[in-house]
Amino acid sequence: MGKIVLFVLLSISIQASFSQQIKRDGLVKTYLTISPSIMLDNSERPFYFHGNLEGYVSEQVSIAGDGFFYLGTLNDLAIFQYNNSMFAGINWHPDKKGSSDPYIGFQPGIAFTKLASSASEVKNGVNPLVSVNLGYNYFINHYFQFFVAGKLILGEHAVDRRQSLNALQFSAGLGFSLPTKKPIKQNL
Repeated sequence: MGKIVLFVLLSISIQASFSQQIKRDGLVKTYLTISPSIMLDNSERPFYFHGNLEGYVSEQVSIAGDGFFYLGTLNDLAIFQYNNSMFAGINWHPDKKGSSDPYIGFQPGIAFTKLASSASEVKNGVNPLVSVNLGYNYFINHYFQFFVAGKLILGEHAVDRRQSLNALQFSAGLGFSLPTKKPIKQNL
């Protein structure tokens, strides 16, 4: 196992030393992953199928949309029958050179929820959410990137009874990119 980790780290460092300037303006990137979560106000540990689509409108600004489909919990405590959500917002990328791409963002959203209960009168809820994103992309080239992302979500299910939706969600994996603008060649 240690040899594999050493090989991956060596490969990344070699790639970084020969990496090209990744032009992010006009880049469209996406990923699908499984995303674990920690509810902040109870002990439920849900996990989600997470999809992301992001388009860079400049080297430092991107518009991003995220969707989370509830798959269940990692423990026996299930407060929600389902807790699906969608977000759309903006990310700011302070580092505009090289393959490294840290970012911070803000996304308002909406949650579609239903409490887990044996009562037949349990209702569906549509609830407003707000989130703050923090993440890091490492672009291997214009078509692939490794990513790590975290999202702080604040909201409340307000149907039937009040139940907090406050959570931390985490995602990581390999994403795919597509440049939509041709790089401008400059003569030196």
